[in-house]
Amino acid sequence: MRHPDSGDRKAASAGGQRSLEDLHIEFRARSAELQRVRALLRSWLAGTSLGSDRAYDLLLAVNEACSNSVEHGHRGDGRTVVLHATATHSIRITVSDGGTWRAPRADEEVDRGRGLPMMNALMPGTRVVSGTDGTTVEFVVSLTAESRSDPSTGQWSRRTSAEQP
Repeated sequence: MRHPDSGDRKAASAGGQRSLEDLHIEFRARSAELQRVRALLRSWLAGTSLGSDRAYDLLLAVNEACSNSVEHGHRGDGRTVVLHATATHSIRITVSDGGTWRAPRADEEVDRGRGLPMMNALMPGTRVVSGTDGTTVEFVVSLTAESRSDPSTGQWSRRTSAEQP
């Protein structure tokens, strides 16, 4: 595992984005690992120019992908799951596993199956590629537009990088 502050590769500076090293985490497919992965990703996201609300949405979506990989792809077998994040002109995060897809059991259908729709609601354009060698979930978030709140109204507005002060 590479800590966000100790990687070899630097991301290019983009529109006020400070140089940020890639984040690469390899973790065992066990639910006990997820808290540590969230903490490392949260810390890494804090180093980006992504607004706090958008960063939290991304954190939730990535956590769901990691949880799905542990629970469904590997069924907690302890094999390796890989999270890789880069930040250049956009933030790109992939979660990959070498597990196999498991169709939901009949008794799970009522209370299960909301993970993919939730990821798509939080991060539109989420891409899932599943095959015989595993599953990769990819999230891409543009850094050219940033959400800002107006403290006087509490309203959120979307401004492009050209509109930034």
